[in-house]
Amino acid sequence: MSWFALAVRLGGFALLMPLVLANFKDAEVSVWLLFSAIASFQVVADFGFGPTFSREIAYGFAGRSLVQLHDTEKGQSAIREDAAAHPNWDSIASATAAMLWLYRRIALAAFFLLAVFGTWAAVVPIERTIQPEASWIAWGAVVFTTAASIYGNAYTSFLMGANRIELQKRWEAVVAGFSLLAQTGAVVSGFGLLGLVLVAQTGLVVQVFVNRFLAFRVSEGRFGNAGRSELNRLVMRSMWPVAWRTAIGTIMSLGISQGMAIAMANHLVAAEAASVQLALRVMQIISQFSQVPYYTRIPEFNRLRAGAQTARLSSAAAGAMRISLWIYIAGAIMVDLGIRPFLKLIGSHTQFPDNSFWLVLLVAVFVERYGAMHVQLLLTSNKAIAHVANGVTGIIWVIGLLILFPKVGEIALPYSMLIAYAGFYAWYSAMLSHRSLSNSNFWIFELRTSIIPMGIALGYAVVATYHPFIIQELINKMS
Repeated sequence: MSWFALAVRLGGFALLMPLVLANFKDAEVSVWLLFSAIASFQVVADFGFGPTFSREIAYGFAGRSLVQLHDTEKGQSAIREDAAAHPNWDSIASATAAMLWLYRRIALAAFFLLAVFGTWAAVVPIERTIQPEASWIAWGAVVFTTAASIYGNAYTSFLMGANRIELQKRWEAVVAGFSLLAQTGAVVSGFGLLGLVLVAQTGLVVQVFVNRFLAFRVSEGRFGNAGRSELNRLVMRSMWPVAWRTAIGTIMSLGISQGMAIAMANHLVAAEAASVQLALRVMQIISQFSQVPYYTRIPEFNRLRAGAQTARLSSAAAGAMRISLWIYIAGAIMVDLGIRPFLKLIGSHTQFPDNSFWLVLLVAVFVERYGAMHVQLLLTSNKAIAHVANGVTGIIWVIGLLILFPKVGEIALPYSMLIAYAGFYAWYSAMLSHRSLSNSNFWIFELRTSIIPMGIALGYAVVATYHPFIIQELINKMS
């Protein structure tokens, strides 16, 4: 169901994008992609509480009190033999009550931050559009519905903790499918940017109500019932150390990458801004698809680590990492070969960046994917380094962009990204990850996973740069 939901969401977006490019001017395309970048900050606004709440709720559905999770000695003496057969509704109620209390405040804070700083970031791109008044109405809809979607994370976290992932993902795919059909109709019918945004944001609100309905059904009507206040406070205190590390890591990775897209939208002319944002969005889709073979096996990796089966863990992780990297390389190269003829075929007003921009971005995101998978592999040992790895990398990335942008323009974005991820993130995360695998040989592991795909990526970049006629011949044949 996770595969299916992702395919509907990203595949549908890939079908919608050509229609937008063919029917919207550069300024409208830039604003549409800008809204997507700003709205994606709702992941950052979660502050890492979502996965933590899911673990707490899962513990309650296993029949144990949340007190046992945080007080091992007291908890072990209170375990019942039949605990797993009966959910502990008191502990679940405490977790959901704390969750709703927190997400209401996060959503309210996000609303004001978007209304102030998001509006400031959107002023220049919106004023470039043909109908800025309609664009401002669309932005208002984004602000309200993004806050509502953040609040709706409470219902999603509950369903994940209740182990009803397949139910939530099935309905997510259904709602996303209807929403994409409606968005396509809005573009084809000529409703413009405003119509497209209103339909898309309506889909987000519908998803929140669907998840709410599912949460109440799974909890047999108990969702949101007030739990014990002292237990609620214990839950919040226990979550904070994990949450702040996760939040810093998310802000310094996703936050900075989306912030870069927003900065490009404000500092480049409309045509260049739309071109860069298009490349970043396409690369994001390729990256998300490539993650699935690895990230869907993380529960298996956790079980192997818990059983001290490091040899099997190393082999399984290497296989999943290899598939993920090959999917990424194949997708990025195919896009480079086919995207420009495709945009010409559909009569797109927005052009794709030149080869050098995409080639550097291809290598940079490869390095980022490599490092991110090692971060996740290390996390199976309950060692979180995202706040350090992403924090230092983000600082290097920002400094590099500030130095290079005045000299080389838009291509400073992928160059500074490559410097940051290759200069620190990749080797730092891989080093600690391999240390945690006591029976793993670094060179054998990497030969099975990353060295050959990296060679293909670098080789393609060199050929495309110094012998472009070879690539052009391939493009001509594809055309």
